[in-house]
Amino acid sequence: MSVEDPSERTLPDVGLARFVDPETGITLEIDTSSPLVRREYEAQVNDERNARKSLLRRLAIDEVPVRTDGNYIEPLLKFFRSRETQARRR
Repeated sequence: MSVEDPSERTLPDVGLARFVDPETGITLEIDTSSPLVRREYEAQVNDERNARKSLLRRLAIDEVPVRTDGNYIEPLLKFFRSRETQARRR
């Protein structure tokens, strides 16, 4: 099961934002108003999602995507119904 929060797919436009890496203590200041920064953020999010999907496919692991702003019951029911149908065909 993968849980996706749609609000994490785009970088909010809050102007200058400071981020601190808790492991290294390195501080990074980013202008979230910049269209380039926002595009790069979205591209990174998409790349990570695609890499996860690719890895799961290679490992033959089924993914059940669930969104935090939606119903989690329907995707799970759909997955288990699909599994049941596959089992009957064998």
